[in-house]
Amino acid sequence: MTIAAKNGAKRVWKTLLEYNASPHIRNNDGRTAQNFIDMHEAQRLSQLPSSSPMNPANLDHASSFSISHLTRQHRSEVAVKATHKVVPQMQEALLTLADAYDAEFNEKDEDVKQAQRSLSEMHRELQAHRTELAEHNVEDLALEIQHAEEQQEECRQELHRVVERSQANALRNFVAEQEDQPLPDLRSTRGMI
Repeated sequence: MTIAAKNGAKRVWKTLLEYNASPHIRNNDGRTAQNFIDMHEAQRLSQLPSSSPMNPANLDHASSFSISHLTRQHRSEVAVKATHKVVPQMQEALLTLADAYDAEFNEKDEDVKQAQRSLSEMHRELQAHRTELAEHNVEDLALEIQHAEEQQEECRQELHRVVERSQANALRNFVAEQEDQPLPDLRSTRGMI
């Protein structure tokens, strides 16, 4: 198990844990499989985007992942097997959810930037119209003001449609992803515990 953990062979050490292999046996260097697993997990978490809720900077030590939680001794073999089966599935589901939140956050951030660009453009156009209005007579000014207000309303409505479309697409994609993901059968594990 130590060799698998040292080389980052996650599937191998997870399988060994399912068969109750101990991650706490020391090698000739005095290191355990748990040491290597923690090191690989810390490295993986440090590579996550800073906005990710799973990024180490956003986690407290009590909530960070550790295999020792998976290897807690249970009295029954069924409980051990259920734990080894359900916990990784739950972790994977939470990571998928975190990725979805990151993707949604990035989309919203882009929407905000687009809205800011549109607002800046509207302010420039409004300023240009004010300059033009100062150069024209009162009748022309009224028409220019009306035209500028109509353009502003069209831009606001278009911005609203863009945000709604983005939100609808994000929700549709998230729902599709969730429908494609099989949920763990908690009824079968509940009966075993």
